[in-house]
Amino acid sequence: GCSTSSEGSFLQRSAPLGNSSWQCGSKGPSPRAEALCVHEGHDSIVVRQTALNWTTAECPQGHFIVSGGCVAKRDSSSQSLQASHPIREAWTCGGGGKQKTAYAVCVPEANYIHDPASMIWQQKLQQQQFQQQRQREAGGWMVSTGSCTVDVVEGRPCAMSPDFPKSYHPEDMCTLVLEDTDAVMLEHFDTEMYFDYLKINNASHSGKFEAKRVELFNKTILWSTDFYSQAKGWKICKAQNEEHPVMTKDPSPV
Repeated sequence: GCSTSSEGSFLQRSAPLGNSSWQCGSKGPSPRAEALCVHEGHDSIVVRQTALNWTTAECPQGHFIVSGGCVAKRDSSSQSLQASHPIREAWTCGGGGKQKTAYAVCVPEANYIHDPASMIWQQKLQQQQFQQQRQREAGGWMVSTGSCTVDVVEGRPCAMSPDFPKSYHPEDMCTLVLEDTDAVMLEHFDTEMYFDYLKINNASHSGKFEAKRVELFNKTILWSTDFYSQAKGWKICKAQNEEHPVMTKDPSPV
């Protein structure tokens, strides 16, 4: 994979180069490249798929995905990668601009039957999937759609925007269902004003504030973002009886 931490730079290519290298390309300073390698006996194959804006390369039946990458067509500075990640046995790509090419690095399932190292890898994958399931349901709260997470913190359920406290994703959405909850505390909140919002009851909350209590009349809440600007996101928790609001006026619904 590839990474760039320089301000103003963005990735345009993170994809395999031949059978033994990984290539990165970016607008700005040179990015960092990392290669995940498997033994030649695993007979890995690379599946490539090109489409407009969002595209997915799927491993053939009977194969596992071990890695993947994306390339944005480099005919404009607006062509950039904003998403590059696995979905089941496939790799998906998306971002600004139009044409994207997705790569999926796949190995046959048969290679994993008697391979101790591969069995360990499968166990770690199962543990990761279990942890992801835990992050979708806890303490009566559940993520019904999207990539928000929930957890139990100090005995009460809390929900967080994707990757909190890192920046959330553009053009994203998730829905949460909060059972057995009379009120929530918006403990940390930092979003693009008006355009990236958390809808609770019939009001859309956006901007930057802390320790805001909101009475809950509808157990379903919605998180939505646009394409333009991202911030650190939010963390909300089930309010305790002794907690009182710092701010009481809800923003107007959108």
